[in-house]
Amino acid sequence: MTTIAVLQRILSVEGLPNTIVTDNGAQFTSSEFKQFCKNNSIDHLTTAPFHPSSNGLAERYVRTFKQAFKKIMMEEGNAERALYTYLATYRSTPNPRNSKSPAEMLHGRQPRTILSALFPTSTTPHATKSKFTIGNSVWIRSYSGPRWIQGKISKVQGNRMYVVESGGVAYRRHQDQIRAYTGRSRLEESDPVDIDLQATDEISRGENEIPTNHQRVDQQPEQTTEIKPLGTPLRRSERIRAKTVRFDPSSYN
Repeated sequence: MTTIAVLQRILSVEGLPNTIVTDNGAQFTSSEFKQFCKNNSIDHLTTAPFHPSSNGLAERYVRTFKQAFKKIMMEEGNAERALYTYLATYRSTPNPRNSKSPAEMLHGRQPRTILSALFPTSTTPHATKSKFTIGNSVWIRSYSGPRWIQGKISKVQGNRMYVVESGGVAYRRHQDQIRAYTGRSRLEESDPVDIDLQATDEISRGENEIPTNHQRVDQQPEQTTEIKPLGTPLRRSERIRAKTVRFDPSSYN
């Protein structure tokens, strides 16, 4: 059962193979293993008794692993770290027959390794897609004190995430929480505007103006968004919600 459990964990990631070749160990010739292969439509083949060369690739790999593992253990001193260091190296090393690594043949792409840092990409994929750039003056949504505060973009994180500095403090904000600075005076704490954040995509397609005094200045009336003043009660469902039942794996043991 232990062999089946380990094999299930591997197959849940890599998928089901057409054929499995093993030796004649008791864990592979058991009725449970035969039923497991049958249930998953796997053709199970065993080698000839007392003839290890029948499964020569596996036997050769065992030798390769033992030699490499001993060398890595001399430096690492930890069996688990040595194991993962070996696996990462072996799986990303190209095969001389077809110039493809085992990981590339299995997953269709070459995994990124520490050697990839020697060949950094020359293009920055986020440079042309980001709505704001470093140094832009913007308004950002604040959740303590004034509703909107002024700041400057100090870092771009992906297509829509930014780090904005304001008053010596760095804020991480999504582009839906940012408006382009239009030269207006700073908003006061008493500003009664409440933005419906679900409509931020519609607002961002407009003039990116800062809303004040229950309205938003916009050159295109058809894109205006309804502004809700403070104190307007939110409409929530009044249905009785069922109690959450959380999954407990131990209850199935």
